[in-house]
Amino acid sequence: MALTVAQLAAALRIGDGTEAPEEPVLSILTRLKGVGEALVENDAPDAPDSIKEEAVIRVAGYLYDQPESPAAPGYATAWKNSGAASLVSRWTKRRARTVEGA
Repeated sequence: MALTVAQLAAALRIGDGTEAPEEPVLSILTRLKGVGEALVENDAPDAPDSIKEEAVIRVAGYLYDQPESPAAPGYATAWKNSGAASLVSRWTKRRARTVEGA
């Protein structure tokens, strides 16, 4: 996955895609890009890069637009509500758990 912060900014319509935005937006987008990448790699490491990048963009955009004090719990489920989870669902690893004594 080769999504840059400048590309993320352009996808969120807060940059031109050629240069990284200035602070404090640079730090915010860098952090949100890392969050998105971690979620994607945890849930769908085998997804194609273009799908991974779009999932990162969706979750980062959703979190970027959240209010400072959200009234509803929707932002707590940003991975699902942003559409990122649905986008990578075809490549999501399903895990079975065993319960001791079962």
